[in-house]
Amino acid sequence: MTESEYMDKNRIASSIETRLEKEKLENAVVNIDENGVTITLGSINFGADSSILNYEERRKLDVLVDIIKNYPGRDILVTGHTALAGTEAGRMALSEKRAAIVAEYFIVQGLKKREQLIIVGKGATEPVADNSTSEGMTRNRRVEITIVEN
Repeated sequence: MTESEYMDKNRIASSIETRLEKEKLENAVVNIDENGVTITLGSINFGADSSILNYEERRKLDVLVDIIKNYPGRDILVTGHTALAGTEAGRMALSEKRAAIVAEYFIVQGLKKREQLIIVGKGATEPVADNSTSEGMTRNRRVEITIVEN
């Protein structure tokens, strides 16, 4: 993990919220937590049982790349999540793969070096919606990106 200077989480969160609103990204949420500032795009989704991002999802990641460029000294935590389908082991593996796909996208775009990225899979352990509906399952298939307070 890279050592960085003081992180004004409130200022960073406000700046990111303003940018996400300007870009009109639907279901974009910015939260401050113990790790830093977390960006959740409820609309950044993977298909059922898939780690493939379509063109529209890559466009959303391009917006995040442009935002995160403003924080070059910060590590990035990429956390993958799944809906409650399949086996627990399968969900965990899929969530890790989804996080790794996003992290790899950041590397390919020149945003961060591999050692600046922390990849975590949570499976279906932290749902944000009801897994008994298709809409809820779609919302649970997500990746959260945290600008870490190193």
